[in-house]
Amino acid sequence: MRGRDLLHAVRRVLLGSSSSSSRHAGSAGSGLTVEEVSVAAREIVYHVLGTRASSSCEMEVTPEQQERAHSLAHRRACREPLQYVLGEWDFRDQTLTMRSPVLIPRPETEVLVDLIQRKLRQQHGLHFLEIGVGSGAISLSLLHENPSWTATGIDLDDAAIQLTQHNASRCGVADRLTLHKQDITTATPSSPCFSSGPFDFVVSNPPYIRRDEMPKLAPELRYENDMALCGGEDGLDVTRAILDIAPHIISRTGGARQLWLELSPPQCSAVARLVPPGCVLHVHLDQYGHERFVQVNLWDG
Repeated sequence: MRGRDLLHAVRRVLLGSSSSSSRHAGSAGSGLTVEEVSVAAREIVYHVLGTRASSSCEMEVTPEQQERAHSLAHRRACREPLQYVLGEWDFRDQTLTMRSPVLIPRPETEVLVDLIQRKLRQQHGLHFLEIGVGSGAISLSLLHENPSWTATGIDLDDAAIQLTQHNASRCGVADRLTLHKQDITTATPSSPCFSSGPFDFVVSNPPYIRRDEMPKLAPELRYENDMALCGGEDGLDVTRAILDIAPHIISRTGGARQLWLELSPPQCSAVARLVPPGCVLHVHLDQYGHERFVQVNLWDG
């Protein structure tokens, strides 16, 4: 068997059907779209063969590689996220380890990092806080791209703290990142996790899905921690906590003095009514043209 044959075999497993002519695999299939099947098959084969080169189509595939590819394909066909199936995923220019149930970074979050980079990359020596680090994608990208910056990260999930620490070492920035286990909704300005503050800016991709929306989510999301997804009755419980504490932990001096949030599009306008007095709010679009990111400038920052 060669690489191209393995690709076809993996596609058949993912489809759960011998036909790929329809958009979905059908009632007996996995329920994945044809596009999802194509992406998963390609990534699984690249992962198993250890190369993304076009010549992989002609590579001889060992029985062990065949077995491994089929095992991964069956997991994806059961709707386990591809990131967990592969155990790693690229975020910007870094490859991060992925483990369930830690939140998987979405493509939109790369846009958030881009926005922060464009606004603040000229400033040296910034010290920032990330609330809800997950796999560490945001903090690690910012630290990697800004060698003079340092960061503190908090999360209420032990698994997220451990995975971020692992990824920080993998990315070579562990010496510039301090992590604490902390639920932001119970934190106070004097909590030990803020002892290295005040911070030049704070960034967060908080849980923002409404509780009544949780049962309607795609099957893949059952592999992720509900605490990283559900933001309470209106989806804004954690966002409120962040907005309440931000003025007490963000520096009043310096050139940043900003809070950055990634939210669902309907929530961006709602947040305008929650920001502390005297702050200036800017809403930024994601790559699909939806309102997604909120930038809050504190104290005329």
